[in-house]
Amino acid sequence: MKVNSEKEKHISFNGFWGQKCVKKTLKFASNNGALFAASTTLALSTGIRPLVILATPNTKKENKEIACAKSIISGFLEFLITLAISAPIVASLKKIDKNPQKYLKQESIEKLSDGLNNLKNSKAYSLATQLFKLGVSFAVVIPKSILTATGIPYVLDNIMNKNKKQNKTKKKTQNLTFQGKNNDIITKSLGKILDNKTLQEFSLKNKDSNFPMHIFALKDIFATTAFIYQANKNSKINEEQKPFLVKNSIISTSLSILSSYTIDKITDKKSEKIINLIKKENYNDKNLYKYIEGFKIIKPITILALVYYTIIPSLSTFFAQNSKEK
Repeated sequence: MKVNSEKEKHISFNGFWGQKCVKKTLKFASNNGALFAASTTLALSTGIRPLVILATPNTKKENKEIACAKSIISGFLEFLITLAISAPIVASLKKIDKNPQKYLKQESIEKLSDGLNNLKNSKAYSLATQLFKLGVSFAVVIPKSILTATGIPYVLDNIMNKNKKQNKTKKKTQNLTFQGKNNDIITKSLGKILDNKTLQEFSLKNKDSNFPMHIFALKDIFATTAFIYQANKNSKINEEQKPFLVKNSIISTSLSILSSYTIDKITDKKSEKIINLIKKENYNDKNLYKYIEGFKIIKPITILALVYYTIIPSLSTFFAQNSKEK
């Protein structure tokens, strides 16, 4: 921590939570938590998780390979679909943030402000808007599950099979831009939903709850259920490997959620200390509320990701095979 001058009226802190790259990360998570989660998933599901699975002892090679294939294809699909769906929603919510009077009723602004002068600093407004931002994850589940189950055989053939040539074709990624009338239609629609009194009451009632963790946990349960259904229907997946895939998915999700809630509870006091540090190091920053909101979203994402992609894969792969062979 550096202090610029003892004589200055305000002391300036330049600790970890005041660094530009850290603040940008926190702000990104606040603006688009679903895409931040998908980015984290992509990095871990295509790197660490396959390595952990392949290192699992006393497990058949073909079971390791199909678990790796599921991890790789699922990570890529979640990122791409989340990017496509979340972009217009995030752009629209930014418009509401900048000009709430244009898109929200005055009574909605007053109610969601919850006694604060600035609507954006309100926990109730934060929860209401994060329901859209994080809720994108649920919209991704069905298409991702269908495409994951469909893509597993192709990943096995082209990536896990060493005799196959690597596909070196690079696809150009285009930045998605959403503007004009279509974007304003989405913004006005979101504004009408935020004007809903039931949503406002729900946000005020649950503003201090651990809603990011609950949303991600529910999404994982939903995603696992959808994948199991699609995998069982897919005729291109070896029938003998389907029971292993199902058990692997159920064990992974169950252990991940239980472990994550436990770790989250244990680290509550530490989280409060970090939030106080963020406030202290950025007390005069207009985006302070974004940094705090971002941290509250990053915490459950990080816990779930580290547990699901580093600790659970080896256990679920091992136990899924063991339960099958008994």
